[in-house]
Amino acid sequence: MIRKRAHADELVNKIVHVPGRRRPAWLAPAFTFIPLLALLAGALAACGAAAPRPKAEAPAPVSFAVSEDLFGQAIVAQQRGYFRKNAIAPSVTNYSTGVATLEATLTGRSDFAAALAFPTLTYLKSHQLVIVAADMHPVPGFYSLAVRAPIVYPSGLKDATFGLETGTDQVYQTSALLKHFGLSLSKVKTVQFSDLFGIVSALRAGDISAALVYETGISQSKAIPGVTVYPDTLNAGIEPAYIVVSRAYLSSHQPIVVRALRALREANSWMLAHMKAASVIVGKYVGAPASVLYPDMKDERYTVSWSTSDVASFKSIAHVLLEEHLTSTLPTVAQNIDTSPITAASR
Repeated sequence: MIRKRAHADELVNKIVHVPGRRRPAWLAPAFTFIPLLALLAGALAACGAAAPRPKAEAPAPVSFAVSEDLFGQAIVAQQRGYFRKNAIAPSVTNYSTGVATLEATLTGRSDFAAALAFPTLTYLKSHQLVIVAADMHPVPGFYSLAVRAPIVYPSGLKDATFGLETGTDQVYQTSALLKHFGLSLSKVKTVQFSDLFGIVSALRAGDISAALVYETGISQSKAIPGVTVYPDTLNAGIEPAYIVVSRAYLSSHQPIVVRALRALREANSWMLAHMKAASVIVGKYVGAPASVLYPDMKDERYTVSWSTSDVASFKSIAHVLLEEHLTSTLPTVAQNIDTSPITAASR
């Protein structure tokens, strides 16, 4: 340090001394100190102390349409702060069905939605929605077949009148069941209903003689005289649920879509390890008892990903739509699925 100070004094003398003129006494100490400050500043800069701090990314407002435990990752991500961590300011709204979440996204009331594969594909006809990931892969056994006497199962199914929950996965499941027995929706009588409650009421009144039922519809159907409920032993037609956004939103907000999917993946990982706690979080948000939600949630096999099995399911369901004349154009993978956001979110 003494050697450096002496060198600094020499530099000051060279800089400020003019022959024939006396250097002011006050100048030497000041100029001696300046190089020391410069050396100190350089050392600090080298250590990064003077580097500017990056600005935190402003949270982007994003809306999510859920239906109870369907798209439960969005509820968990909001409640546990995964959205906030990924610079997303979420708005999560609960709808009555997966179809209703698709409607919300189609009409611009929501940015993200999730629904089972069959209703999702029926809504792709609008060319306004695009699939960005799978939401869950439910285990077989969700549906049971309710049959009213005198229809005999399975030989008499060709004579039954089936209740169909319009636009939902239940239609696809019914089609898969009939196909197993060499039948199709076009070869049996069907009646359209808007919800499960209407189907159970029609079974009770005798207006229909068969229907796939689920959740509370199973116990309600068992209580109807003359109705027998057969558990799903065929494991037919099981397919995933999909996460969708509008094409316009993805085109203009792809970085936000990636951040949202990353947050949903983090929530999904936590849920798989803490499903009972997750059912409490989801139950409080949608107003349903955790004891009712948990048995279903643990069998949903939640995911925020995309795989070859999802592609296979998509193609299978697309062909059913065409065979049953529910669409005039076969939905294709290339036109309706964009995996670039989930690929980026997985890194």
